[in-house]
Amino acid sequence: MKFMLLAFTILLASCDSGDRPAAVESKPAPATVESKPADIKPNILLIIGDDMGFSDLGVYGSEVATPNIDALATEGLLFTNFHVGATCSPTRSLLMTGVDNHRSGLGNMHEFLTPEQEGQPGYEGYLNKNVVTIINLIRDAGYSTYMAGKWHLGADEGYRPHDRGFDQAYSLLDGAADNYSSMSAGHVIGPTAKFSANGKIVERPVGIHSNELYADKLIEFLDPEKNSDKPFFAYLSLQTAHWPHQAPQEFIDKYRDVYSAGWDVIRAQRIENLKSRGILSNDHPGSPRFPGVPAWDELPDAAKVEQANRMAAYAGMIEHMDVHIGRVIDHLKNTGQYDHTIIIYMTDNGPDWSQPNVAGADWYKERYPKTAVEDIGAQGSFSSYGPQWAQVAAAHLSGFKTFSSEGGLRVPFIIRYPEWIEAGQTDEFVFVTDLSATLLEIAGAEHPVTSYEEREIFPMNAKSVLPFMRGETSTHRAKDEWVGYELMGNSALFRGDYKARLLAAWLKGFGVAGTGSWQLYNIKEDPSELHDLSEQQPELLAELVANYEEYSESVGIIGVPADFDLMKMLTGSK
Repeated sequence: MKFMLLAFTILLASCDSGDRPAAVESKPAPATVESKPADIKPNILLIIGDDMGFSDLGVYGSEVATPNIDALATEGLLFTNFHVGATCSPTRSLLMTGVDNHRSGLGNMHEFLTPEQEGQPGYEGYLNKNVVTIINLIRDAGYSTYMAGKWHLGADEGYRPHDRGFDQAYSLLDGAADNYSSMSAGHVIGPTAKFSANGKIVERPVGIHSNELYADKLIEFLDPEKNSDKPFFAYLSLQTAHWPHQAPQEFIDKYRDVYSAGWDVIRAQRIENLKSRGILSNDHPGSPRFPGVPAWDELPDAAKVEQANRMAAYAGMIEHMDVHIGRVIDHLKNTGQYDHTIIIYMTDNGPDWSQPNVAGADWYKERYPKTAVEDIGAQGSFSSYGPQWAQVAAAHLSGFKTFSSEGGLRVPFIIRYPEWIEAGQTDEFVFVTDLSATLLEIAGAEHPVTSYEEREIFPMNAKSVLPFMRGETSTHRAKDEWVGYELMGNSALFRGDYKARLLAAWLKGFGVAGTGSWQLYNIKEDPSELHDLSEQQPELLAELVANYEEYSESVGIIGVPADFDLMKMLTGSK
């Protein structure tokens, strides 16, 4: 396998650790211990970000300082064609099981289940018992298993992380929360978000940012004195950058002037950076603005200040995340575990274009009283950034979270383990369930196929990427192998370099073009989905649609009605 070597400099001067805000407190690491011998199974650290765009990391073309994640890429393999589900919990169900979300209970997010879906198999709204988690299997293979962060796969007793295979877990059980407290982040969640520690509901400490809190908890779990004789699997599942976008003030202040250039300029810069990194072809023409988004220069000055502050809050939150990821990595280095730990970074879906605090203003003002422009991103404020900045996060890709277009499904993925995996860059298509199978292979674990602990389960539908990553095969999938996907009527079928895409008809109400009918794209040559090939290659499209219909029937998809309205459900508006 020949990877495109990373011939660019990752750590730009603006991303240097000396340029970080100084307010993050350095926390002492425990005494160094000897590295584990090479014949022991490797540790695994899986880090997942939330609602971030393809281009939000420095190594993927961003102006945001993410030196710790970027450093993983200099020693690891960077994927440019890695796909997930288009929203949080479905992706996490795919990742945690290797089984299609319509079988595991997340055929739709529980927050948005329709009357037609409620009570139906595969639409429980939580990770059901018809699947076994890879965490159970990795633990069965001799690993200690730890989690800190967002779960979103079941809040009731029996369905929390500690019940699904984690030895120790500190978790946000819901889909979103304030970053400094247990205040709910949405009407659809309820007044308060739930947190658990080892299966028991607990009070979340107030005043500590979620990035720091989860890093603290994971470092506590990874104390080598508690786990010196077994390898570990650690899952750091961060709230960044799900709304509300919040960060310590010094992180936000750093970016205010940066984004005064506006979304048109920043997006163009990111696209050029992607070209210079070999992620995007040099002849890419650029992508159009999302419908309804004005040119930056058309905004009045006061609106420019507000909008720049909104993106500054988002960027500051991402850099703050990177700092605390760096603390976890430093802990591994200081305890002699870094060189024997496979480290993975990914995100769960594309950038979120919704602005619930606009549609449901009264609910948010009551709970997040800081609404002044200068307070955007502060504790006590609720910041979102809408499609105008989400299109910057997606850069050249079309659409956002929820969409079955590439902006919703294609995300960053980096894996670092020089002992096995050569550093470089690849555009090989990989789906998130393939990571599930890969993690099992790394851990020396096997999926039991149809039965686990005397209950029937669904088999995995996944293929390990490890042989490809280790250079043992030149491709990951055969050209005739396909992968199907659906959520809330947004559908896709991937086969070879091609993708059939169906955008749900309900998106038409938001100005989205091309809804309600199948389209065909070569996403290897046209990742921006600018050129619909359905008229040029109708026979190929028909084949892919037939594959999709086979997929839909096999997993039991129940569609959403024509009057489905995500925003009304999200905000509780009438």
